[in-house]
Amino acid sequence: MVCHFQHVAPALKDQTVVLDRTQRVGHSARSPGQAQDILTCLHHYKQRETIMVAVRDQPMIDFEGFRAGLFQDLLMLTLQRRRALRPVMDFLRESGIRYKWGHPFCLHFVWQNETHSIRTLEEAQALEGMPSCPGDRAQLPKE
Repeated sequence: MVCHFQHVAPALKDQTVVLDRTQRVGHSARSPGQAQDILTCLHHYKQRETIMVAVRDQPMIDFEGFRAGLFQDLLMLTLQRRRALRPVMDFLRESGIRYKWGHPFCLHFVWQNETHSIRTLEEAQALEGMPSCPGDRAQLPKE
């Protein structure tokens, strides 16, 4: 399968992006208008990186008349560990504190004029002034 991404990543202007496979995932019974996840495997790693860097600051792109978001696929373990930090993210969001994810699993934010990077609820609760999170007993999967 061949796809052209020149409108997304101008650096690929003279290249054809080769896709090893493309498939729909999840949500077999979905309502009309609901977004559909599509998993795509690019043949060349360097092209994938070029595309991901190009769309990093664009939450949505226009693709053949459709609005689409491009996201890197994450391991199930990473998703589980991020989900375990949801109470911290909820608190930060409610407090108006911006945060971002480090790769593959680290939550970065500024708390009381200091930049912090945490990987567990315990690390978050060790910060002075950070409230106890309701999910603080959640067990993180072993690495």
